[in-house]
Amino acid sequence: MSQPHPVAFATLTLAPAIDCTVMLAQPLSPGHVHLATRETSRPGGKGINVAKVLASRGCTVAAGGLLGQDNAVVFERMLSAMDVRDRFMRVPGETRTNMMIIDGRHEYKINRPAFPTLAYEEAFVRGAVIQLVANAEVVIISGSQPRSFPVETFARIVRTLKAMGRTVVVDTSGESLRESVRARPDIIKPNRHECEQLVGYKLTTPAKFLQACAELLQHHEVVIISDGHEGAWFAQGDLALHATAPAVGVVDTTAAGDMLLGEFCMGYFPERKLTPQVVGRAAAMGAAAVEQPSSDCPPPSRVDELVRLSIVTEHKLP
Repeated sequence: MSQPHPVAFATLTLAPAIDCTVMLAQPLSPGHVHLATRETSRPGGKGINVAKVLASRGCTVAAGGLLGQDNAVVFERMLSAMDVRDRFMRVPGETRTNMMIIDGRHEYKINRPAFPTLAYEEAFVRGAVIQLVANAEVVIISGSQPRSFPVETFARIVRTLKAMGRTVVVDTSGESLRESVRARPDIIKPNRHECEQLVGYKLTTPAKFLQACAELLQHHEVVIISDGHEGAWFAQGDLALHATAPAVGVVDTTAAGDMLLGEFCMGYFPERKLTPQVVGRAAAMGAAAVEQPSSDCPPPSRVDELVRLSIVTEHKLP
């Protein structure tokens, strides 16, 4: 029997969703009726997806944030089945349902707003965070936030967690990311487009990626820049590792970045060393995630196969 992971994790999701994926028999065409050949529906949201990976790898993990009380039961069942501690605060109404339509040629993502009428209450959000992280050492903040919340909400949470002595990982976008970065979380994971918005220039060459990593590492312990099928960059200190998994058949990209981040955190802590093994497995997990519909965690055996075919290269930062 394997030993339990020595680090306790918590994930925070303020905008969870039920991820619904519909696969069509033929490409979308205006004015036509389209037959759905397969449909899946899973409780998700970026932090929840990260928690799925951590739990499947034997980690102690709590998941918290906001859940609509009207349809919370589907999340409760999933969290219980995976032995993830439920630390969500219930709020009035339903948790949103997001849609992914796959027609054989393209993916069409339809994301609804999360809790559009929910008013922001500082004490409520702070209470939810404190309840979530009671026994956790590493806290992973993922996804977006309700539109009615202040843009600096995640930054406030990062500062609170850092003051409590927690290690903080952030994976968000837009102004939430820009504000969060100013609060100096330990690890950030923008994708290529999000990173370009942060640094103010296009990442068109490996040299540009290395430049961005070097700039961002001035305020963070680790920087991860995901780049779809081109792989991902992982940087720490004066070193960057680029990991590329083998080409796979893409079915659904919904949770690929979340699965990559969950696998990375499992391997990176507690030693906190960036190694080819850690980043190669993270990239392989992200690749395995796109091979299946919905946000289910890929089987470890498939990740093992892809790791053996992954390529990791080492680069010195400027």
